[in-house]
Amino acid sequence: MGWETWRSCKNVMGWQHHNNNSPELEFEKFGHLIAVAYRFVYNSCCIECCGSLTFIYPDGQLQTMQPNQNSKIRILFLAANPRDLSSLRLGEEIRTIEERLRLSEFRNHFEIEQSHALRYSDITEALLRYKPDIVHFSGHGSSSGEIMLESEVGGTHPISPSILKQLFGLLKDNIRCVVLNACWSVHQAEAIATEIDCVVGMERAITDKGAIQFASGFYQGLAYGRDLETAFKLGRAQIDLSGLSDGAVPQLKAARGIKPKSIVFVTSGQPTSGFQQIPAAASRSVFIS
Repeated sequence: MGWETWRSCKNVMGWQHHNNNSPELEFEKFGHLIAVAYRFVYNSCCIECCGSLTFIYPDGQLQTMQPNQNSKIRILFLAANPRDLSSLRLGEEIRTIEERLRLSEFRNHFEIEQSHALRYSDITEALLRYKPDIVHFSGHGSSSGEIMLESEVGGTHPISPSILKQLFGLLKDNIRCVVLNACWSVHQAEAIATEIDCVVGMERAITDKGAIQFASGFYQGLAYGRDLETAFKLGRAQIDLSGLSDGAVPQLKAARGIKPKSIVFVTSGQPTSGFQQIPAAASRSVFIS
């Protein structure tokens, strides 16, 4: 890895065009990955000028990642409750999430988009339309690891882990975290974590109240600027605080080389849009966009 390779990367990034808001340069080697990373002074100028991150691999290959141009962290809430299954309190869950965000320190840096009565034909359009940073699914899951969406007539349409893995592999874009707030969804989480950095799934059946309490603590943690791993633990703690026995049901799965402790969506009151430093022990990426 020579100076010429670094200079070509600098030119790709357009770094020579920056003014006094120019980012601080870091040059670090993580295992087999040599990455050039920038720390942004996150404002509109830097969003326009620093529109991408470029990673340099040992073979000289450049990989460019585009950050979410939206100034807020976007959560996409997907909900499905087929009419032939038991009724869930999905309305209470989204209301709780919205309340936790609204009362948080960094409430102005999050926004929620919603898609209810989600059919199998809706999920692709929702991901394409909203380009979320976080995807939250609330609904039913099966003991065989499927999640239950709705058919065209409102009945049950099961989706296997391999199908969701394929879909998120194609449309991961800005997505850094997926939450599957459905029973027995840990198998889905393990599959999706090969494509998405961090995924939450349920190891077994979880009560309606337990699922709501987990979401409450999890999003409260994120909206107060805590890292993803801490927010996950806060979600589990909220279940315990409510007196339920579901505290150990949520499981956090991370992609190889990704450390959830290093993922923070809001820092010092500024949305990072998922850009996040990864410790030297990681080997997949330097920033998550």
